[in-house]
Amino acid sequence: MIELISIDQKDDVLEKINALYQSSFPSIQRVPFEYLVMSSHQRDILGIYQDGRFCGFISMITFGDLTYVAYFAIDKTIQGRGLGSKVLSLIENYKPGNKIILDVEAINEQAPNNPHRIRRKLFYLNNGFNETGIRYFWNNEEYETLVKNGSITKQEFDDFWHSISHN
Repeated sequence: MIELISIDQKDDVLEKINALYQSSFPSIQRVPFEYLVMSSHQRDILGIYQDGRFCGFISMITFGDLTYVAYFAIDKTIQGRGLGSKVLSLIENYKPGNKIILDVEAINEQAPNNPHRIRRKLFYLNNGFNETGIRYFWNNEEYETLVKNGSITKQEFDDFWHSISHN
């Protein structure tokens, strides 16, 4: 059985989450870990458990009917077994009725990890996400925004980030 369990700043699993965070995302894509797990009514950090065993985490920010998946990582030793797809379904149950948005590195034939970028984007598209046409640069890297359960305009995307930064 797969479960998403809310994690707080005092939870023993934070060390495992931090280790997975550090190993799953390049430094240029990471925010300080303390920010990632900061307590807020808008932020959720969830441990992903399969049969009681920690196997990943997801960090989300919600404002109104938009839930942004900031970070999503599954332990590399168990990737490719369908767990990620199941977790994406559980997110919809965790935030019912919300549009779920996330970013992927933009496809770039010049990037050394372009095959990985293509696989990641296809994973999300195969799990019901759609392209939005929204692209932006952060830390000199281009990202593309995908959405599930509706559509989102560039203005809504910008308003979401404006609201988050002022709360």
